[in-house]
Amino acid sequence: MTGHSYIISTQIFWVLLATIAGYLWNPEVIRQSISIAYGGGLTVLASLVLAWRISRATKLSSGQEDKAKMLLYLGAIERLIIAVAGFALGVLKLELAILPMVVGFIAGQLGFLVGGIRSRI
Repeated sequence: MTGHSYIISTQIFWVLLATIAGYLWNPEVIRQSISIAYGGGLTVLASLVLAWRISRATKLSSGQEDKAKMLLYLGAIERLIIAVAGFALGVLKLELAILPMVVGFIAGQLGFLVGGIRSRI
């Protein structure tokens, strides 16, 4: 398993764990678990975009370091846009609860951290 896929699978594990814990905490409010999964899904989506940008940047030949840097910066900007737009969509259009979305987002970020440390990327 490559480092990127390990990180993403670790993120999915942590998001699922948080979603199940949210459901067990209050099974009557399924919307809470949906909010947790949505917030975590934003993190996984952002990581997929980052992995795609990194793979594109590493495929460039030597002498194209500036283009590789630009691709990595674009990946960072896209991650930020995904997070902000995703939270706005979740709160304003889907009417999801913001605190559980943040919990799911944090769970995904925790999975990113743990997966990154364990895969040593």
